[in-house]
This record gives sequence, structure tokens and C-alpha cells, in this order.
Amino acid sequence: MPQRSNLFQKLVFLIHRSLSTEWEVTESEMLIDLISGQSREVDIVAKRTVIGHQIVLSIECQDRNRPADVTWVESLAKKHEHLPTSKLVLWSRSGFTRQASLKATVLKIDTVSQAQATIPMWAQLARELMGGYVLHVAPSYKAFVDVVMPDGSFKRFESVEDWRFFDANGVEVGSVAALIRYIANSEETRNVLLDNAPLGLGEFWTQLAPPQPWFVDVPDGQRCLANRIGVGIDTASEKSPVAIASAVTGESVVSLASSAVQLGTLEFLIEEGEHSHHKVSSRLIPKKG
Repeated sequence: MPQRSNLFQKLVFLIHRSLSTEWEVTESEMLIDLISGQSREVDIVAKRTVIGHQIVLSIECQDRNRPADVTWVESLAKKHEHLPTSKLVLWSRSGFTRQASLKATVLKIDTVSQAQATIPMWAQLARELMGGYVLHVAPSYKAFVDVVMPDGSFKRFESVEDWRFFDANGVEVGSVAALIRYIANSEETRNVLLDNAPLGLGEFWTQLAPPQPWFVDVPDGQRCLANRIGVGIDTASEKSPVAIASAVTGESVVSLASSAVQLGTLEFLIEEGEHSHHKVSSRLIPKKG
């Protein structure tokens, strides 16, 4: 059965996964009904073994514009009646009706409402991403080396990503691949591309004059002086709308932002505190196939 998820559910999953290393937290896990033997999908499951006994925390999420009603609470109580759930917790982005909260209390089900969890003013990133866009720049790198041939002429070689550099004594001092990695990981490079890359396709290049005589082995086997090293950067840029889900947990605001791009889906996990530095992690989930 394929996994079913949404941004709010993913956010709740990431919040629970970050709370403690003692819990094994999974999303969209299949639990087996102890009576029927039927598999049932649970949004989030956290497991932990204490004194030889396994504790199963089951978390179900609702991401709707209206509060969760008593029917939803009753249906989930029935669903988990014969599942190996030690404790059931319900998260609702829009809160719960009064009847739903009362029924959950009677059934000993915990509820977590985000209906009144307004995003505070100091949660700047969460506020800026609401209704916003992300600029995604995908760079690719290629290199060339201009060399001085033995007869004094200059010649350019391309497709040199596997070339190495040597000093006058024949000691290896670097490689084209290492230079490309340095440029690609440079904050200055990222800033230049983000500030200047046009939407669609773009081209940039940078060059390096060796700080001292560097030599390279050209295809015919001769070792020649490297006069100039150039790295070209081709960019593919797009501007995509951002969907965001946020939750207020204690003194922090945790947000998960998602944006669909040509290469897949960009996700940003952001944790902001009023009196602490914000934390941001990101990943690109490639398209399947």
C-alpha cells in the first residue's frame, strides 16, 4: 500500500523524531489488528521498549480548515481498539469541537490543537514563507585548462575534470575536481548565483591563475605549464510557490516548507525560538522514475 501523507503530518512526524533518540519514530506505519489480522495504516508511530515491554505511541493527524469533530475522534478510537497502541494522540491543525474534546478525554485520548497557536512576531522565517516563493538554482560545472605547450604555443583542453596539478618538483598540489568542489561549496558562489542567475537557463564562469607554477599532464603524455584554469557554471533556475505548515511547541515554532521544482520537491525544516538562533535544514527529494 502506498504511503499517504501531507505537510502537516510530516511536520508532526519530524517534531516527534527530534524529541528523543530513545524512541523509534516512523511515518505511515502499518499496524496489525490483533483480532482481524488486518493491516491498518497509522500516521505516525513511536515505539520504545521499557523493562522488556514495548510501548507504542500512535499519532493521527488532521489537516483541515475546520475543527476535528466527535465523529473523527470516535472513528479513530474504534480503529485503534484492537491495534497494539499503548497511547493514542490526535493532532488537529484547526483544533477540536467541544464535543470532540470531551469524548477524547473520556476515552483517555490525548489531543494536540494548533488552532490557537498563532505564529509569534519573532518567528520571522515562518511568517516570510507564508504565501511566498522559493528561488531554486540548479548549477552544473565544467572546466577547462589553458596550457603552455613545449613549443611555447597556448592550447585549451576541455573535459578535464579528472586532471591533477603538480608543482615544479612533480609533487601533486591539487586537482580540477577539488577546485570544482571548492567553488561549488563556496558561500560566495551561492550568493552570486542566487542574486544573478536568470529564470530559465544561465551561464557563468570563473577563472584561476595558479599562485605558483603548476603543471598538468596533457593527453599525449607531456607535462606542461598550466597558464589558466576556468570553471563554467550552467544554471537552471525557477521560482516556485511555497506551502508551509507550522506548529508551536513549547517556546519554539517548528515549520516545514515545501516547494515543487523540476528536479523534485524542496523541503525546509525550520526551528525558531524567541531567544535562540534559528535552525534551518533542507533537502531535495528527487522525482521518482
